[in-house]
Amino acid sequence: MADEATGRVLQVNVSPGGVPKRPVAEAWVGRFGLEGDGHAEPTEHGGPHRAVCLYGIEAIRRLTVEGHPIAPGSCGENLTTEGIELGSLPIGTRLAIGERLVLELSKPVTPCKTIAGSFVDGRFARISPELHPLDARMYARVLVEGPVRPGDPIRILPPLPESDAVAHVLLDRIEAVERFGDRERWQAAARLGWPIEIVDDGELAMAVSTALPGPAFNWVDGLRTLPHLLDRIVDRVEGVGGRAWLPVDGDGLPRGIRPPAGTRTVGRLGVFAIEPDRVRRGLDGRPSGLAVEEAVAGEESVVAALLAGGGRDGRRLTPIFGALLRAPHHTALLARVGSVPVGAALLVTRRRVGLVRHLAVPADRKTVPTRGGGADPTSDVDAVAALLLRRAAERAIELDCDLVAAVGWVGPGRRPSGLGRAGVVEAEPLGRAGLVKVAERRLLRLDGRLGRGPARSLDRARPLAAS
Repeated sequence: MADEATGRVLQVNVSPGGVPKRPVAEAWVGRFGLEGDGHAEPTEHGGPHRAVCLYGIEAIRRLTVEGHPIAPGSCGENLTTEGIELGSLPIGTRLAIGERLVLELSKPVTPCKTIAGSFVDGRFARISPELHPLDARMYARVLVEGPVRPGDPIRILPPLPESDAVAHVLLDRIEAVERFGDRERWQAAARLGWPIEIVDDGELAMAVSTALPGPAFNWVDGLRTLPHLLDRIVDRVEGVGGRAWLPVDGDGLPRGIRPPAGTRTVGRLGVFAIEPDRVRRGLDGRPSGLAVEEAVAGEESVVAALLAGGGRDGRRLTPIFGALLRAPHHTALLARVGSVPVGAALLVTRRRVGLVRHLAVPADRKTVPTRGGGADPTSDVDAVAALLLRRAAERAIELDCDLVAAVGWVGPGRRPSGLGRAGVVEAEPLGRAGLVKVAERRLLRLDGRLGRGPARSLDRARPLAAS
């Protein structure tokens, strides 16, 4: 790949939000994008991984020939380029622009109705990366901050050996399924009458409930891509009162964003994934009679009790998990030794990703409800977990998934019990089954100021207000 100048910046575009973005003579490009630029939908655009949007004039010219009323800036790109087919470049490619600015291509841009005015009959799918990859816009993260002006030369550089650009694309897919699964759990609680504040807005999903105080119902999804919205997230948590658990990038919050007072690191999570046909089979020497099948009608209470865990909290949360098992795109798996249940898992499948959202194999068999009331035989916990993961992978294949994934506790120490209800499993069985850790997260706990406002049960998801 050549590193000489192969293209140039044709136009620099900004707007306070929405389209079109208007041309300017110069802009400073920082970690979160162009100075003076904004987004009408801050939970779907912007942030460190979508700091700059680029579009080639070559694609724009092809579209105008087809009769579309498109022009530079009308589709919301910050930099209109010339001389480079951006859609042909692999993720992770670097663009050295002008005197010092260096960008890294992070992902193609999925179009939305905001840009419908640039297309005949509003057919914005004409620049979908799935349908027309060469004509799609591209997002980029900023590796080196600097100014940009029309006419600046662009040099194409290969990806850095240590680049994690591909891993971030994988995380985008996995996290979309996480958000879906979490929202279903929170909404199941709300439908059963529990007071819970839910936000469902673009790539941000969060819930806060003082009545359900554990991480399963006090959690924030989306801070890897939206760390710049942390202040507004904290305001929402403190408006309800209580605690919230915030998974952020493994390196912590980006430079310039400080964790709020009352926040501390409580551990680290690993995101594990592999192609489902590569998940290893159960361990040799598994207990006689151990089998895993999909739960059938009448077994929901058994699976729900396993996923909710033992103790008083487990008993009161069992109805929520029972309702969750009936949610769309959820598959409940039950492990038995003979006729006795010894473990359960919940698989969530969306966008060709099979996410093992819960994996419960209690070491204390007294917490396992039995249908027949007989004695519970001793079984190998590792073998039960391995067979549950294998069956989850097989089911993911049946549902046309090309990826199976899970979020695991990587320490330090033992996983806190409440994280299991939030969908965080033990990491060891994931590794034994062949899943590979593709990223780490730092898990923060925010202790909000109690009593600032009552928890509310919402009839619909509430957006996070734009700045």
